[in-house]
Amino acid sequence: RGDGLAQRGGLGAVLAEEHSRDAIFDGLKAARAYATTGDRILLHVTVNEGMMGQRIPFTPERRIRGRVIGTAGIETVTVVKNGEELLRQDYGGVGGRRPGATETLHLTFESASIPMQPGDNPRGWRHWGGTVEATGARIVAATTTDFFNPDVQRLALDDAGTVRFATLTRGDASSIRLTLDGISGEARLRLALEERRESGAAPPIYRPPATLPAATLEFPLAELDDGAVRRTLPLDIYEDTVTLRVLATDGPDDVTFEFDDTGTLQGDYYYVRVKQVDDAMAWSSPVWVGGHPNR
Repeated sequence: RGDGLAQRGGLGAVLAEEHSRDAIFDGLKAARAYATTGDRILLHVTVNEGMMGQRIPFTPERRIRGRVIGTAGIETVTVVKNGEELLRQDYGGVGGRRPGATETLHLTFESASIPMQPGDNPRGWRHWGGTVEATGARIVAATTTDFFNPDVQRLALDDAGTVRFATLTRGDASSIRLTLDGISGEARLRLALEERRESGAAPPIYRPPATLPAATLEFPLAELDDGAVRRTLPLDIYEDTVTLRVLATDGPDDVTFEFDDTGTLQGDYYYVRVKQVDDAMAWSSPVWVGGHPNR
């Protein structure tokens, strides 16, 4: 289906002892692997020196270390514990400051894909579409970071400075890069979202696709003093977000990270999620701490 693709096309990576069929299958069996949205991101993660896919002996002290070499600047590295975000390091921000007369901003759309009901299929595609306009400034350029499906993803900037767009997300992000000129102290973006309906193959069994109501969101650029302006759109258990940020497009593409955590439960698991400034992502396999081996 035309709406079943909105990313570059996934890739899987395996840590193997050598470049041979047996070694690669050994790595797959041991879950020494990670996934990306299609970019050839290099990722290595350990917990107390235990590699991705391993179950290490129980200990209350856990040190998560790793390195990521991206294909673009690294925006965030997030540690996820037992399915919940634990820690996040931001590498893509430029810090809180007042916008200058000309700025390039990212308008980023995100939605979760977890099932609402246990055992159900994941949530479907969250469709976004409408217009973006500026007051107290003029939009002089608009480009995309991840629009790969012309059936459902579109972007156009007219002579009046109005952006018309359509995109979709499903557990990931999709961004529009906007260049604004003549920015005044009262400048703001106005996002008018049209009514849309979720879609996708293997739809949820217990939660039917929802209709997403129209909405209008305002983003005063003065609020970028705090680094970002985020708006939330609640729907059932979900909180879809639209975020306006100034990004360091020349940020680091090779970062080493280290996080510490403690826990008292057998079987806690950790994995790392990486997001680049161009919306490409990577996810490591988990590392389990104590607990019983999988049967």
